[in-house]
Amino acid sequence: MKRQVLSIVAATSAFAAFAQLPASTSPENKKAVLEEYTGIHCGYCPDGHQIASQIYANDPGNVVLINIHAGGFAVAANGEPDFTTYVGAQLNGQFGVNSYPSGVINRSVVSGTTMACDRSVWATGCNTKKAESAYCNVALEGWIDTVSAYDPNTGYPMRILTVNAEVYYTGSSPVNNNSLSIMLLEDSIHGYQSNYGNYNMGNYNADGSYNHNHVLRAMLTPGNFGKSYNTTSAGSTYTFTTTYNIPMSYGATGKETPANIYQMHLVAFVTESYKNTINAAHGPIGFRTGVYTGVKNNGGVAGNINVFPNPASGLAKVRVNTGKADHVSVSVFNQVGQLVFESASKEVSAGINDIELNTQNWASGLYSVIVKSSEGTVAKKLNVVK
Repeated sequence: MKRQVLSIVAATSAFAAFAQLPASTSPENKKAVLEEYTGIHCGYCPDGHQIASQIYANDPGNVVLINIHAGGFAVAANGEPDFTTYVGAQLNGQFGVNSYPSGVINRSVVSGTTMACDRSVWATGCNTKKAESAYCNVALEGWIDTVSAYDPNTGYPMRILTVNAEVYYTGSSPVNNNSLSIMLLEDSIHGYQSNYGNYNMGNYNADGSYNHNHVLRAMLTPGNFGKSYNTTSAGSTYTFTTTYNIPMSYGATGKETPANIYQMHLVAFVTESYKNTINAAHGPIGFRTGVYTGVKNNGGVAGNINVFPNPASGLAKVRVNTGKADHVSVSVFNQVGQLVFESASKEVSAGINDIELNTQNWASGLYSVIVKSSEGTVAKKLNVVK
């Protein structure tokens, strides 16, 4: 299958080394998919994180980790990170999770009578699954348009993630319908974490915050258990494409954490209905940049914007050169979509008008400067170098 992806820069995440389109047509064994049910107030959960991370480190190409914050231990107080999701709560109930941390390995029973199992059996359970043959292979990739569109109501950038996934069947499924689930995960989210036994201390930062990894941010396929389809015979290929606008933050009001698009990655897996995971893949996320779309440009303010000096290390200016009086506002976003500067709408006179930006306390990197006027919205790039 031939594809063209426009101006994609290789993802900085290590996951870029793993499955990309097209899906392999050679028979494979299953990837172990460990859905880890956890919570910020679960004192034994850092031990679960450490065990899961070691399982992954021992065989990174064949293990998929998903951290699902659900249940009473995941309830955040004001000022704490809220990592819960609607789909996470539904999965938590479906798989009978009643203690934390618990793991669900390939959505099958690996110990006892329920899918949810104790961390003491995660390693053996994952090894068992990796030894089983899979009748399908999964691959996916995604890219984010960081400055290709803006919300006309707010002027803020829309971070559009486009995902392509493919499932190739090396054998036929024994059931009529399979389901494809695609999840968006985020790593290195700093926040509170209870710890009863000094577990996983290497995951703490100097300020005492904890690095939360593989955190489920969003389900990108319909429903709680994925997109159902019946293209499941040997030699067939099932493809799926979706888009998702990544918000600036996740979590309830007062409990938000910024959504860092540069720490995100994708996972996809195929199940028989909602259970028995057959195979899975990590998916890289690349980045594509360009000019804002839908911007009005009639030769007025919209066509006469400059940012200088560029690169900047201290004071920079946004120069607005207009032939008539207008009202102008300026917003500046960093590379992860956080607002670092915003001016109130101010009246400018005909001619040259300068709006100052003090970049002294900004980190080095590329910033999006958004200028709004009655004539439209324009995006400019500002490179800050320290």
